[in-house]
Amino acid sequence: MGDAPRRRLIRVDAPAALGFALLPQVSVLRPADGGEVGATAVWLLSLGTALPLAVRRLWPVPVFVVVFTGACAAPAAGVGPTLFLAAAYALYLVAVTRTGRPGLSAAPVAAHGGTLSAGPRPSGGFRIVATLPY
Repeated sequence: MGDAPRRRLIRVDAPAALGFALLPQVSVLRPADGGEVGATAVWLLSLGTALPLAVRRLWPVPVFVVVFTGACAAPAAGVGPTLFLAAAYALYLVAVTRTGRPGLSAAPVAAHGGTLSAGPRPSGGFRIVATLPY
């Protein structure tokens, strides 16, 4: 892939990264504010998780790891599961660009996501991100 088409694709990913950073700020998608997480923490978590998506064409696997880790920490911090959309956006490029045998099976990855996303239940609602019972 040449340098000019890559820059053009990064220009497409930058607005998408900003959109994913703003998505947790939408009040309809956030859980009820219980006072445990401040607005600054929500902004830092959403920016730290979504902004690496701007360079996902250069480093797809490291960007996915950063975004997935932030998305797994988000429900535990009370941000909500919206950052998993950013992780899916990053995972797509990993899936279409990786060749050869996968080095890690899906079971350890699912266990990693399940242990990190075991945050507090929203009051009066369903647990959206629960993958492991507790």
